[in-house]
Amino acid sequence: MAMKLFTVSVLSILLLTGMIAPTSAQQSVDKRDSLALVAMYRATGGENWRESWDMNLPVDLWSGVSVNNGRVTSLILRSNNLTGSLPDEVGKLAELTSFDVSNNRLIGQIPYGFSQLSHLVLLNLSGNSLNGEIPPALANLGNLQNLFLGNNQLSGNIPRELGNLGQLKQLALDNNQLSGTLPHELGNLRNLVFFSASNNQLEGTVPESFANLRNLRGLGLSDNLIEQSVLERWSQILLRR
Repeated sequence: MAMKLFTVSVLSILLLTGMIAPTSAQQSVDKRDSLALVAMYRATGGENWRESWDMNLPVDLWSGVSVNNGRVTSLILRSNNLTGSLPDEVGKLAELTSFDVSNNRLIGQIPYGFSQLSHLVLLNLSGNSLNGEIPPALANLGNLQNLFLGNNQLSGNIPRELGNLGQLKQLALDNNQLSGTLPHELGNLRNLVFFSASNNQLEGTVPESFANLRNLRGLGLSDNLIEQSVLERWSQILLRR
């Protein structure tokens, strides 16, 4: 027993003097990130989440949070009973690469703060009750590869600025209340593999610029106001690829 007590005592001294490194669970997290997460917790009813956060534990032990070098890099809270609106403070998570709050009960508009997350690769807000327009400023996310906004109550036109997302591979806008025509700028998304905007109120035709989407393998535009003959033509084009 004496030997065990001596070992613990030495370990404590080494930790205090910095002669050995603390475990990953003891690493500090940037204050800006911590405050942003707390804002997220409070704005979306964190105390009622299915997997809530224990504020007495280190941030990197909070469910759905991944930390690297003191910065939050991933926040995955899908199907976790989030309610309320997403706070603009999310935009303070400057090193975030993945953000997924799909299949919750979120309302309100998509915060402008998302446009500041320049490292974001995945943004999944699908399966909520978000409303308002898709922010054109999302075009600032130059590293974005997967954008999922389906199954919400988004309205207005599809922003032509989304055509600037050169790394985008998947774009899902289905089951909303989007209107207007498909912007021809989407034909600039040369890496796009999958695009769905089914079950909206889109009209007109499919822009000829879509012929530039050489990697496109899936195109969902059913249940809109686009003529069936147009949809059949593009289905045949995809089948020949």
